[in-house]
Amino acid sequence: MRSKGEAGGGLSRELIELAEKAIAVDKVSVSSNALLSQVLSKAGRAETQNSLGTEGFPSPASIFDAFAPGGAPALRQHFEQFFEMVAEPGVRPDDVFQLGDFLVRKAMCEGFGHVAIIAAPESWDYEQLSSAGLIPEGHRLGAYVHVVEGGARPHALADSFARLILDETGRMPHDQMILRFRPGIMRWREDIPDLFEDVADTTVAVPDFDPSKRADIIHPILDPKQNTDAVRWNRKTHPGQSGVDPNDIRTELGRYVDLSKVKDEIDNHNKANLKNQIEVGTPPIDGVFVETVHQFQAKCFVETNQIDGKAGESTLDSLGLVNRKGLHEADKPNLTAQDWLNGLGEKISIATGGEFTARNWFRNMVNPAFLGQRFESAGELTGIHLVLARKLRIAERHLLSMPAYAGLTPVELGKVLGIDERHKGMRYKKGSKGNHTFGLALDISYTGNPYVAGDKDRPIGNKSFIKIMKSVTLLISGTEIDFTPTYLVFERKPPRAL
Repeated sequence: MRSKGEAGGGLSRELIELAEKAIAVDKVSVSSNALLSQVLSKAGRAETQNSLGTEGFPSPASIFDAFAPGGAPALRQHFEQFFEMVAEPGVRPDDVFQLGDFLVRKAMCEGFGHVAIIAAPESWDYEQLSSAGLIPEGHRLGAYVHVVEGGARPHALADSFARLILDETGRMPHDQMILRFRPGIMRWREDIPDLFEDVADTTVAVPDFDPSKRADIIHPILDPKQNTDAVRWNRKTHPGQSGVDPNDIRTELGRYVDLSKVKDEIDNHNKANLKNQIEVGTPPIDGVFVETVHQFQAKCFVETNQIDGKAGESTLDSLGLVNRKGLHEADKPNLTAQDWLNGLGEKISIATGGEFTARNWFRNMVNPAFLGQRFESAGELTGIHLVLARKLRIAERHLLSMPAYAGLTPVELGKVLGIDERHKGMRYKKGSKGNHTFGLALDISYTGNPYVAGDKDRPIGNKSFIKIMKSVTLLISGTEIDFTPTYLVFERKPPRAL
C-alpha cells in the first residue's frame, strides 16, 4: 500500500453514493458522460456547459483535452473554475489522492474519454491487489486505486475494481490525469433530481412494447416541413415550458420505438428525395427525436391531431413523464369536490401514503392515451386522477397478458375492443357530484354502452349497475369490491374537518 490521502468530506462521499445509485439502476452503461453530467449538476456546477455555448455537459474527452499539454488555453481557463489538476499526464504527482478525485482518461487513437471516481484514498502495488481483495483492470505493473465508474462495464463498490493510476516508474500514464473539485466549489443541490432515478412514473405510462412493435414504422413519416416545425416546437417547449429534459423524453421513447429504425427510415427518405431532405440535426431534439415521437403517437392515439411529432401534455403523460413544471391543462379543480376534500383532514394523505392531499389533489390530473383514446367531459378535454390512471394501467397490463391481446399497442387494443370514442373522465362543472368530480371515474364507450348508470329513465339504474359490477369483480378477482370509499360519498351536509 502506498501513500494515503485525506478520506474526503461528506460531499466526496456523496459522489460515491451517486455513482452507486447510478450503477444500481443500470443507466450509465451507455456512457460515463452521464455520470459526470449528474455530478456537475448535483454539485451546483450546471453552468459548466452554459458558458461554453453547448447543449450538453462537457464530455470526459473534452475535459481531458482542456487540461492536457497543448490544449486550448481558453478551455482550460474555463474548467479551472471548477477543477484543479492533481496529477498531469506523464508526471510524478506531488499530491496524494483523495476520495472523490476524478480519474480522467482519453483513448488517444479512438478519441473517446472515460471518467472514474476514486472510492478509497489508498493506492496499491499490483502485487498487493490480491491480498487487498481488489481486481485489477489489467496486468501492468504500477499502483492501482479502488474506483466506481460508469461506462460499458460499470463497476460499483462491491465489485472491488481497481484501475492503474501510476506506472511502474511512479508516473501518471500519458493517457490519463487526476482532477479534483476546487475547495468550496461543491454546493450539493438537493433540488436537482438524481439523473439515475427513474424519471418516468411507469405505473402511469403506457405499458412497454415488445421489440417487434418498437421496430414497426406504422405511420408515414413527417415530411421535411412538418419535421422542421415539430423540431422548432419541441425545442421551444422542452425543457423551457415543460421542465422535462429532452434527453429523458428520448430515453423513455426508446421503450416504444426503435430510434435506429427511425433513423434508417429518414435516411431512406433522404436518399430517394435529394431535393426534399429531412434535416437530421443534432440530438437530443433533432429529426429522429421528432419522428420517434410521431411514431409513438401513432401507436397510442386515434386522434389525428395528436399524431404530429410534438411531445405535448398527453404524449408526456403517456410516457409517464408526469412530474414536470408545465403543460398541465388537465389540472383543473372541480370546486364542489375541492370543498369536500378540504373537509377530510388527513384522510386523503393517510389513504395514499402521503402522496396526495386535499391541497394537491387537482394538481395530479393526467390525460394519457388509454385504449387509444383520451378523456373528455361535455366535449371538453379533461383528464383523470393519477390514482385512477394507475388502476387503468393495471387493467391494461392484465388484458395484454391474455393471448388474444398480447403485444397490441393502445390503438390496436382499443380497435379490437370496439372503443371508438373518447372516454368520459373528470367533470369540472360546479355542483356536479360523484366520483367523476374527483377524477376517479370514467365511462368507456359512453354513448353506446347500455350499462351506463345514472339516468333514471334507463332500464338499468345505479343499483343494478353496481350490483353487476360487483359480481364481475368477484368473478375475476375473487374479491368483492366496494367502488367508492365511504368518505368520498357525497352527503347533504359537508363533512366536518378532523
